[in-house]
Amino acid sequence: MPELTLERGPFTITISAEYDDCPPCDEYYDGFAAEIERAVDRYGVWGWGVVCVTAHYMELSTSVYMGGCSYKSADDFIAEGGYAEDMITEAIVDLRIKIGAFIEAASKL
Repeated sequence: MPELTLERGPFTITISAEYDDCPPCDEYYDGFAAEIERAVDRYGVWGWGVVCVTAHYMELSTSVYMGGCSYKSADDFIAEGGYAEDMITEAIVDLRIKIGAFIEAASKL
């Protein structure tokens, strides 16, 4: 279920997260895994999850995913400014390609 819904022109963008099935480890620095465990305790799925950004237009949609994310909430993910905007743009571009393919296929009917 989406935690955040945004409108970008004719597109509806939904942002949600699922628990990441790849456990954190101390590969980044000593204590990283313990820090992530505390984040999960505090923030739930956003503490260590896979973020899903989906662009919708009419009945069509495309999704992009990024794992290994640690945020406080969907709003925190958006506030970060970097990955959120990149993922929204990627989802919209992918959806525009899909829409173009449908238009091209329909013109051949």
